[in-house]
Amino acid sequence: MWCNAPRRKSYKIYFIPMLRLLYLLFVLCCLIRCKQVTDDYTSKLEVHRKNIDEIFSNEKKSPLTDTDRTSFHGLDYFPIDKAYAVTARIEKLDTMAYVEMQHTLHRFYPFIRWGIAHFKLHEDSCHLALYLSAEKDTKNTYLFLPFKDATNGIDTYGGGRYIDIETPQDSMATIDFNFAYNPNCAYSEQWSCPLVPNENILSIGILAGVKKFEKSH
Repeated sequence: MWCNAPRRKSYKIYFIPMLRLLYLLFVLCCLIRCKQVTDDYTSKLEVHRKNIDEIFSNEKKSPLTDTDRTSFHGLDYFPIDKAYAVTARIEKLDTMAYVEMQHTLHRFYPFIRWGIAHFKLHEDSCHLALYLSAEKDTKNTYLFLPFKDATNGIDTYGGGRYIDIETPQDSMATIDFNFAYNPNCAYSEQWSCPLVPNENILSIGILAGVKKFEKSH
């Protein structure tokens, strides 16, 4: 029994530090993996924004006036913040109402009120209605999410912003406000754009996505 005592002590001396080392290696690997995922997400978003800027610079595709396009050097955005990519519970409506959504220039366009997205953002419980275009011959499979928030008229366009999301296949979906974009009306009055319904006005500020556009004078 006596000769075994030093071995048990030695075992404790070396085994515990080894566990600590393995734990630290595990934490380090997790941090590296998280950074890689974040870097991939940021890169994807930056490529998306670069593509948008290329469209805005294109004479045939740009929503800008000729004067603004000539001096255009890229849209202004809030810093990328993954906290604004929220997981939402999707309530698909049993009875999908047909609605005529009012546009600027006193026009109306057909939509189907498809469902409601329920989510939390900075501990605030929010919900936004999701719409599906009901125009004839449309091949659009994305849901339309127009919204207003507390930044409108200050940091962002006064008429609100939009997000397009893929039609969910189950009861959960990601709504990423970093992809929020302005209606074309924010760039020129010649466009006709859907007005944000009253049910999609948030009391909080969404500090993500595109900011308001400063036109040339």
